[in-house]
Amino acid sequence: EDDVARATDHSVIAKIPFDPDAAEHPLVMFTDPHSLRAEAYRKLRTNLRFLDIAKGTENNSFVVTSSVAGEGKSTTSINLASTLAEGGEKVLLIDADLRRSTVAKYLNLEGSAGLTTVLIGRAALEDVVQPIGSGSFHVVAAGEIPPNPAELLASDAMKRLLNEATTRYDTVVLDAAPLLPVTDAAILSTITGGALIVAGSGVVAVPELEDSVATLDQDNGKPLRIVLNKANVASSGRH
Repeated sequence: EDDVARATDHSVIAKIPFDPDAAEHPLVMFTDPHSLRAEAYRKLRTNLRFLDIAKGTENNSFVVTSSVAGEGKSTTSINLASTLAEGGEKVLLIDADLRRSTVAKYLNLEGSAGLTTVLIGRAALEDVVQPIGSGSFHVVAAGEIPPNPAELLASDAMKRLLNEATTRYDTVVLDAAPLLPVTDAAILSTITGGALIVAGSGVVAVPELEDSVATLDQDNGKPLRIVLNKANVASSGRH
């Protein structure tokens, strides 16, 4: 957490503890909902409700990204969306990582049709939405990986899709590609209500996080928050 403070003045709004079983069981809200890690996601949900990143923005949507691969931004997106739905919201998670999409794989969903299918005009949003659990949590997979991800995400079709989604759902979460290799997350941050940068402890270097924050800060003045993932904690186990 001290290293994050060296990289940015933006606040850490949650610390997700390191779990040696996370690689085998990444979706803790489904597999171990009473664990410390699950409670950390609930705290993240609570903190978001008191901030301007997810509620009360112009379109109740936000991007989840990271600086580099391997920091846990996709599992954070899924677990956060799940806990928002658990808290009574109607939530849509969109896999907007059109480089290395993983949401459908994690959730065992059909991945061949999704965001790209809608953006190229071959389907409507409702055609590609897939429900999870009781029905308040819905997911749009990435679909086929296109040759021009940044162009698609910057298109008018993406803006129309996001506008439709934010009128139908209480919160829309977009899982986007890491910031440093490509511009996708920065593009999406300009048309959503803000961004969460997942900082993987022991994965991202301070200069990399500095560069990521600078990229989003210079592109727009939207709310930007940090989630510290894989954090060392004093204790572990179940409540």
